[in-house]
Amino acid sequence: MTVMENKSVPVLSLALWLAVLAWLAPSRVILQGDDFGYVDSVVSTVRTHRWMPSDWLEPLNLPLTAISASCFALSGNFYASTLGLNLLLAVVNFILLGAYLKPAVPSNLVRWGLVLGLALSPVWLHKALEFTGLPLGLACTLAAWVGWRRGWTGCFFACVIVGFLNRQSALCLLAWPLVALIRQWYTREPLNRAQLAGIVFTLGLALTLLLIAPPTWARELAGRQLSNGFSLAELMANLALAFVVLVGWQAVWKAFCGEPIEPVWRANLSRPFIPLLVMFLGTGLVLGFGAGISWEIPGAEGASLVVLTGAAMAGAWLNRWDRWPPAEVVVFIAGYVLLVSLRGRWWDYYFLEPMLALLWMPVETRVSPSRRMWGVGLLLVLGVTSAVGCKRDLREVEEKTVAYERALRTGELRLSELSDAPFGFLAWKLFATARARPDASALIDFMKYVEGSRARFAGGTITVNREGGRKSIHPSRERWTVPADLSDRPLPLDNKEWRNYIRGLPVR
Repeated sequence: MTVMENKSVPVLSLALWLAVLAWLAPSRVILQGDDFGYVDSVVSTVRTHRWMPSDWLEPLNLPLTAISASCFALSGNFYASTLGLNLLLAVVNFILLGAYLKPAVPSNLVRWGLVLGLALSPVWLHKALEFTGLPLGLACTLAAWVGWRRGWTGCFFACVIVGFLNRQSALCLLAWPLVALIRQWYTREPLNRAQLAGIVFTLGLALTLLLIAPPTWARELAGRQLSNGFSLAELMANLALAFVVLVGWQAVWKAFCGEPIEPVWRANLSRPFIPLLVMFLGTGLVLGFGAGISWEIPGAEGASLVVLTGAAMAGAWLNRWDRWPPAEVVVFIAGYVLLVSLRGRWWDYYFLEPMLALLWMPVETRVSPSRRMWGVGLLLVLGVTSAVGCKRDLREVEEKTVAYERALRTGELRLSELSDAPFGFLAWKLFATARARPDASALIDFMKYVEGSRARFAGGTITVNREGGRKSIHPSRERWTVPADLSDRPLPLDNKEWRNYIRGLPVR
């Protein structure tokens, strides 16, 4: 055990993570989903030499766009400036996660095995390989927590500010200095002036930036939805959804840390009111409100029932309801959950930060590292399975991207026939056209241009069925006609084509 507890453990764990990233990384820039908006922001910013956020994006996304555009200006390599930057952030987050978990998991062997297992989990792995603002947001969050623990007040607030410029939810991190000041006031200690000044400055800067930031269409739609389409029932359902998932996660974490299950189970059986209420919430969400988690992971669309049922059972009966997480964790999660619930929809990756917050403090129990390794081993097995599935999905997206782009260039396909193309690929081609229509009212309206069941990619070959009329692939099935004078927006397939595209030159 002495050999395994030395510094070689984190190095080996990081080497394995690097090997996984190298194996999974696509060979070119591909657009799976929201990443098209982030790529569009970088391209527009480089072209105009000023910050140009995409109308698709609700987050500010200023730091990521600035860093990526600067990298391209220096290197001329678009892949390295986007997906390459993403892979670098994946490595940074891996290291920061290990530093963050040290108080909860002192054992090097267990901690770095756990970090590798968490990094290989489907949601984390999927977002690590997609060029969005989430990896940078996670880096700011983890660095802020590590800085706060070590007393680096300036570092903490710097991370919060950069995190806010990336995604506005980072303001919830102010829960830590806010709770600290409340504790100081309550115990009549002198208030920490640095913490107070940091809160005031950060909030003032955030408000100023929100007022002067150019409004994107996505932010306008979100504001309109909040003011005109607010539903109290929907808000309560989303709050309950988050509560059920997070208490389920907390129960799993406590079991991993070695908290005895049987005494907790017996205590809840003797006082079943709260456990039954949690189970009622979980059942009601699925059967009564039809609430669920929106999944970006391919093939996970129907997983909400399993996740909510399992979380409700574990959360209800395996938690000690007379103990709560630290106050700053509760305040952070409450603010974060409220912000997401007001938006009206929980995507799978929205849970990453509140779940990590619940790992802030170790569970008050002692358990041998060998016992915890059983949980780490199970997590790693699931992670390997996740990585294999992720490789398959990324390869399919890349193959489709190349095949459909070349088919459009040769005239083999029309834009309206891209029914089997990746979501981000379609958005790159058609979002701006849909946005320009006066009757456009939702971000995904561009899908109304694409007819269902036209083109299909399988075995490296595209087959097209042009017989009969078709409804669109939009959930409403309404179909719009692609403007006759619309020229295809090419998606570059290599670095040379990206350089030509950004300079306004032909890419073919």
